[in-house]
Amino acid sequence: MHLSTKLIWPAGNYFVVLAAWLCWPHHGANAAAPEFSFVAFGDMYDKPASAYDIEKILYQDIAVQIRTKTEIPFAIDLGDIGRPENGSSCNDAALLKRKALWWNVMVKPVFYTPGDNDWTDCDRAKTMDENGKINPVSELYRLDQVRKWLTDTPQGIDKSWGYERQENFPENAIWRYRDVVFITLHIVGTFNGRDLNPARPETLIDDKATTARLADERDQANALWLRRAFTLAAEDGGVRAVVMAIQADPFEPYTGVNPGATLLEQCVAHPLGMYKAFCSDLGQLAGKLNKPVLLIHGDTSPYCLDRPAAVAAPLLWRLNAPGDFNAFDAGAALVTVAAGDAARPFQAVGLLNGQPAPAECKFEDAK
Repeated sequence: MHLSTKLIWPAGNYFVVLAAWLCWPHHGANAAAPEFSFVAFGDMYDKPASAYDIEKILYQDIAVQIRTKTEIPFAIDLGDIGRPENGSSCNDAALLKRKALWWNVMVKPVFYTPGDNDWTDCDRAKTMDENGKINPVSELYRLDQVRKWLTDTPQGIDKSWGYERQENFPENAIWRYRDVVFITLHIVGTFNGRDLNPARPETLIDDKATTARLADERDQANALWLRRAFTLAAEDGGVRAVVMAIQADPFEPYTGVNPGATLLEQCVAHPLGMYKAFCSDLGQLAGKLNKPVLLIHGDTSPYCLDRPAAVAAPLLWRLNAPGDFNAFDAGAALVTVAAGDAARPFQAVGLLNGQPAPAECKFEDAK
């Protein structure tokens, strides 16, 4: 039996209490499981006057595939459930609509990680409510509502999955399916919820100092949760891979950063540093684990499956899922884990078109 790390967060003090409140499933070093697949989707919205019917793609095409295909045990929702400027994300009606999609239409376990459109961007001047009226709202209030409505334990989870959520950060989850550890971390676009660019103020309603403090706490919680997942994977010989899900793209190209550096190195070197701690920890942990690691994210347009740190962490892979105005013919990513395949431990094809994810993230081609 493995003890679970339960995180307690008193005001001004951060410490870890070791508590035997959950039995982590331990299957032994020789319990290699066959390959399996799951679905990842997010950023399902499009530009005005688009030829794509996003509602149909998500509710009829993607959802039906998830519900009816017995070989799909669960899905991961990468957040950005809509757009603040059209009333489809920054209100409780939008959250409840997404929850109903998971529970009543997909009818499979759906694990969610929040996106910037779901809370950090809700204080923008053009934010609309569900009735189409301009109504910018506190981003911190919207985060509270996201946690209230969208962080329940997903339906249909078997006890053998060892599902747990981080205390005070219920959007951060860990579970195990077969021989793979899965983890969600709350890391979002728009500078990771921080006000870092003087030319582009991000905190427009809430107190800036409070927002910054809460961002620090969230990053510290993410770091502890990430280390916990990798500790579980390292200590259990039956675990053969780790899969992570966040909303932000930490590897988006940055002007002024060494173009010859790897994507992971560019992330660490970014002058604003919004994802520096995460990328630094990820590189170190993935480099030491000696097991395949997959980071799945959304937020940017290129749809691709590549390796962001081929030398420092050769077993680290990245999937930028379909969405964010792009690759709607794929709809969502059907991700296959074949941890025993050293050359290609992770594969991704479009859920709707069956085409493999491109092997290179081409921002200039995204549209």
